[in-house]
Amino acid sequence: LYWPEDQLPIKVKLSESFTSNEQALFEEMVLEWEASAGCNLFEPSERVQELNFTKLSDYFYKDRENNGVYKPQQMIEEMDNTVLAASQLFLELENENDQIKLFRIIHADIVFNSYHFNFNEYPLEGEYDLKSLFLHEIGHFLGLFHSSDGIMKSGTGPGEIEDTISSLESDTVFDKYGRFPASDLAEKGISIPEGEKRTVKVILYKTVNKIDKAKFELLPAESN
Repeated sequence: LYWPEDQLPIKVKLSESFTSNEQALFEEMVLEWEASAGCNLFEPSERVQELNFTKLSDYFYKDRENNGVYKPQQMIEEMDNTVLAASQLFLELENENDQIKLFRIIHADIVFNSYHFNFNEYPLEGEYDLKSLFLHEIGHFLGLFHSSDGIMKSGTGPGEIEDTISSLESDTVFDKYGRFPASDLAEKGISIPEGEKRTVKVILYKTVNKIDKAKFELLPAESN
């Protein structure tokens, strides 16, 4: 699971809801992942206006030309008061010789749940560490899934600091941003006829607990 070489470095836009200091913090966390990968993964971030969407899928269907990082103030349907942030990826899927393969990420967004939570570079009581969340969500953006510990673990608590990429996470992103076994897709009910190409939507939630919350959806052929 990876961004193809012809889309590197990735163009990503931050919404205007983030301050200039928060944008600089995002860029700092990008550099952390690029150091692990040993290559330039992102272009310098640009700005985009905050979008007033109420569904995660709208960030793709209504704004697919932008890979974005957003901090909307309104409620998002798929994000309740246990979800701190969500990374939404759209993947190109192909069945070749009866083996399902994920070739490439075609779109990604990060959405923070500012309706229910507050985020800060220096979190006060009850707030969540923005640096740690940036690191975690950028990891998803690059194709990493949840792990049992480290920066990519699924849950965190108020004020908890997780700002160091582990050697395993570093090795994973170095190795083409991680691999997702085809057998895992079958377990999630994802299958397509041989010779077809389809798109899969994946949503990975960063939560206030340690529950590994994710959603996989095979999109209809006409959605490609």
